[in-house]
Amino acid sequence: MPVSSRVINGVATITVEGRFDFNIHSEFKAASTAVFAHKDVKAIDISLAQVDYLDSSALGTLLVLRDQANEARITTLALVGARDMVRQILDIAHFEKFFTLR
Repeated sequence: MPVSSRVINGVATITVEGRFDFNIHSEFKAASTAVFAHKDVKAIDISLAQVDYLDSSALGTLLVLRDQANEARITTLALVGARDMVRQILDIAHFEKFFTLR
């Protein structure tokens, strides 16, 4: 499964593997829904360490997640471990304005 989630001590981690594109949109949505079901979540990390491709639909999906997090009053959002090519896309799209990039 290319998308998984877990919550430990109020920190949710959504992990994406392989291609982050429209084909995994429903899996990402299911993982984020599972995260928001936990009322104790204070922060969300999206692990991109194993992502080798990211397209515009993935960027849109991340922005939807950000909007949902804002509605849930979760203010700490981080994109974690992005490889060089993925990091370049995030930089070009100015995602540092919306997420912490680590």
